[in-house]
Amino acid sequence: MNERPDSIAVVSGADFFGPGITNLSFLGDTFTKAIVSGSSTGPLLIGSCKICMTFASRKISPTRKLYVAGTDSRADGRFWICPHSIKSKTTQEIPNDIARIASIHKTPKILIMHGWIIRTMGLVDSFIKEMVEMLPIWQQDYTADDSEVFGVEPTTSDVALKETSTRSPSR
Repeated sequence: MNERPDSIAVVSGADFFGPGITNLSFLGDTFTKAIVSGSSTGPLLIGSCKICMTFASRKISPTRKLYVAGTDSRADGRFWICPHSIKSKTTQEIPNDIARIASIHKTPKILIMHGWIIRTMGLVDSFIKEMVEMLPIWQQDYTADDSEVFGVEPTTSDVALKETSTRSPSR
């Protein structure tokens, strides 16, 4: 095999969200359903509601980006970031957008689970213990530069959030 090492393209992205992603993502069905259902407890957020985050819709953006990177020689030997639907919004602005899209006229109540709680609960719960390594992402701004996308545009945040909050989770 005479493949050149520079013919490899690597594609990555921030956290993904969309319908059917239950508790696997911050913006999964579990989070959005708590807002659109008007639940009195509200969705759970780890870290802070004041940090900025970047998210990629799982709908078309990541798949299209992978296809383009795999078939376009301009991607060879480079590291590419998937186009993101949500860019640099605070983790309070995102639930506010979900409520606006769902025509809910009150600010969503968000329950904050701080890092010290995760570390303490991780001592007795193996699932939560796995979250400890993700704390740096949830406690400070997390953004990604997706400026070079070969014309692959992300699903807009309103479209992606509406689809996430109105479709029932996959079973």
